[in-house]
Parts: sequence; C-alpha cells; structure tokens
Amino acid sequence: MVIAIALGVLFTGKKEDVPSPAELRFYDDYLLLFIERKYYSERNIKQEYLKMKYSDITKVKYLPNTSNKRFQIYGNGHSLQYDVKKDGSIAKQPSRDKIFEDGMIYFSTNLNQNIDFIEEIEKHSPLKVEIDNTNF
Repeated sequence: MVIAIALGVLFTGKKEDVPSPAELRFYDDYLLLFIERKYYSERNIKQEYLKMKYSDITKVKYLPNTSNKRFQIYGNGHSLQYDVKKDGSIAKQPSRDKIFEDGMIYFSTNLNQNIDFIEEIEKHSPLKVEIDNTNF
C-alpha cells in the first residue's frame, strides 16, 4: 500500500527558509522518503529518494521540541540523488547512489501541524515511534 504525506521545511538557504515538499511513502516491506526538490544552495538542487526496509530500521524518533518538529529514522538504507538542472529538468543518471549503514534520514513537520505523523507511521508500517521530549 502506498500512502503519501506532504512534509515541511527540510533545508535553510543563506537568506531564508526554503520549503522542500516531500512524500513519505509506505510499501509492504519498506518506506521511501521522496524529496522533489532539496535546496543545498541556490544553484545546488537535488531530487532525492531515501529508501529503508522496515527490517533494517533500528529506531524512529520524533523530536517535538525542535523548531521544525523533526522525525529521525535510523538504520540501513539506500540513497539516490539526481541533479535538478537550471531548466528544472531532472538528470537521467543519479549524481549519488549510495547504500548506507547505521545512518539516519529525517524530515520536518512544522508546516503540517494538521497531520498526526506518529499515527500515520504506526498505522501504515510495523514501526513504533519514540518521542524524545528533550529541550534543544
């Protein structure tokens, strides 16, 4: 089953926050964080696919006391990045194709206060979310 959820601000530019729309997609045995446009700088824009099998995820953490209401997913996974060209088109070949171990992917939810992300993650996957109330 595929469930798409829009996510909030992921990166900050030099002058202002740049919203990076993203989707968290749930499949039978893995999840995929798809980020249509991730702004590393004004000229360095990537499209990203971050895939993690449920069996390779060691922890899912929610940090409600951060300004961006961040979720962190720990474990092993696969990262694909494609360059976004000046005309807005996507490169055909990935600029990065990496398998990672003991890594982390994250997303922010501060722009989507109307979505209960803990409920959605726990409903559409076998994962349980740990809430970290540490003040940052």
